[in-house]
Amino acid sequence: FPVTIGPEIYEGDILRRKDGTTDGVVVFECGCFIVKHFKGDSDYISSVNHFEVIGNIHDNPELLDKP
Repeated sequence: FPVTIGPEIYEGDILRRKDGTTDGVVVFECGCFIVKHFKGDSDYISSVNHFEVIGNIHDNPELLDKP
């Protein structure tokens, strides 16, 4: 079953920062949820209000093909 970290955000979701600067995938690592950005860096999810869900790895695999 999905692991929830906040309202409507789950492990495997593809998120975009609301300021449009970066996209990434929600993963659970080292006991916490993080966003692994397609640019190679990662962020702790300190506030779900900074992100919007644009898809997930199961229904939208084409979003994973970011450079």
